[in-house]
Amino acid sequence: MKGVVRPKGDNGTLLSVVVTAIASGLVWLALGGDIAATGSSSDVWLGATWFAVSGLLSTAVGRIFFYRSVHDLGVVHAAAVRRINPFFSVLLAWLVLGELINMTMGLGLGLIATSFIMLLVARYRLGRRITERAEVPAAPVAGYTYGVASGGAYAFGLLARKFGLAGIANPSLGTFIGALAAIIFYVIASAWVADYRRAFRDLITTINPWQLLAALLISAGQITQFAALQYTTVLRVAIISSLEIFISILLAVYVFRTESRLALTTLCAVVVGTVGVVLVALG
Repeated sequence: MKGVVRPKGDNGTLLSVVVTAIASGLVWLALGGDIAATGSSSDVWLGATWFAVSGLLSTAVGRIFFYRSVHDLGVVHAAAVRRINPFFSVLLAWLVLGELINMTMGLGLGLIATSFIMLLVARYRLGRRITERAEVPAAPVAGYTYGVASGGAYAFGLLARKFGLAGIANPSLGTFIGALAAIIFYVIASAWVADYRRAFRDLITTINPWQLLAALLISAGQITQFAALQYTTVLRVAIISSLEIFISILLAVYVFRTESRLALTTLCAVVVGTVGVVLVALG
């Protein structure tokens, strides 16, 4: 939010992808530069392919939608909408991995969905009140669509990373391959999308310190999250990551002051969604 330059611009997404590629590549080299293959050469290529898919889903698509969601909704609402990530993760674990959803997890998923509906209703009512008073329009509901798309992409990306680690047990290399795939996506897409061409130009000519800080922190988060997948399940990683909402509220409302104090409906939605996450974890 601090680094927003243009209402519909890239606003540092490409920079974050490039920084992730550089940081993860350096970490991989610092740890010895080994591939850490777990099987035959075909398993290695399959693992690398899954890493590339995870990069397209998380590092490219998920991050693009997340940046747009933060711009439209603000830090707190965008982080709250990302509570939908465990929702997708549990469903994927059930559909793809055959994991069962018990009653506790089902209740948690219901609460996560309820919290998202509460946020939508609150935004709709706020938009109506602002329209009636002919004031500045409220943030578009499209921001929630971006948030859901981001959560879905991250959930699928986590699953792809887990599959990739089955062939290459090296999370830093996996992050590096995924970031390279995302950069290639940007290069190809820039042939048709003017914002992406501008993003490449700004990457060379303009360094926004807030965007650079965001890129470094997001890169650190992705590298460590990838490493966590090597030791536990996709579901647990998604759930632990979703607790970022409390840190987001603290920083956005009380430290950087990019957000006003939470409205009662938003606070209730955050609590309901968090309870849902906890129930999914306990299940």
